Amino acid sequence: MGLAERAYSRREGDEPSRFAAMRDWSMTTWLSVVLVVVFLLDAMLTPQHPFPLITTPDALQDISGQIASGEVVMLTFGPLTRRGHFSTSTALHGRQWWRVVTFAFVHTDVWPLVLNLLCLHGIGRAMEEHLGGRRFATFFGLSALAAPVTYLALHAMNTAILATWAPLAGATAGVLGMLAAAAWIGPDDEVSVWSSGMTLPRRTVAIVLCIVVALIAIKRDIAGAGWAHVGGAVAGLLTAAVLRLPRL
Repeated sequence: MGLAERAYSRREGDEPSRFAAMRDWSMTTWLSVVLVVVFLLDAMLTPQHPFPLITTPDALQDISGQIASGEVVMLTFGPLTRRGHFSTSTALHGRQWWRVVTFAFVHTDVWPLVLNLLCLHGIGRAMEEHLGGRRFATFFGLSALAAPVTYLALHAMNTAILATWAPLAGATAGVLGMLAAAAWIGPDDEVSVWSSGMTLPRRTVAIVLCIVVALIAIKRDIAGAGWAHVGGAVAGLLTAAVLRLPRL
């Protein structure tokens, strides 16, 4: 071995930096990192909001008014979620249009985030390899944007959405769109189910995950905004149908 080939004789500049390696990250990795960083930052910036003690009839009346207006629910959110979630009262009445985009990057709880990350890891990476990075990002974005549209449509019809302040947050709509499309046009290779030794077609796994994620999104949201995420699945199927059209 020559002197120049030995590890201790190499210059530090010959090795790629960690920041240079980030250039090779996939869209799925970038999206996952952004979601985790936003959630952690939101948690660190969240002050403790002690709820008022109900000791008098006036206090009971005040807390009842705060529940009806959604103020009590907002106290449980971090500052990024409060300023980033979507609702009729904030985006439409308050003209805070940035919420049409920012809602997808904030999560009200850790469990929806974990579920979305698992879906991105298990299905998203394969879909990105199948579609390509840019097409995957466009696909995911269109599915996510379908949620506010669905929210406003349901609220206009007085269906599902119980209040104008009902918060819509999380990347669930984009994940549902990805899963719905993966169940139709995604790769159908065999994937192992954890460490059980059993394998299932990837499209079957996508169907099961899509149903589970949709049910969780609907059931855990008492204000009804979870129904809007289902619009992401519809958008995913429509986008998949366009991709299946023969090219002229």
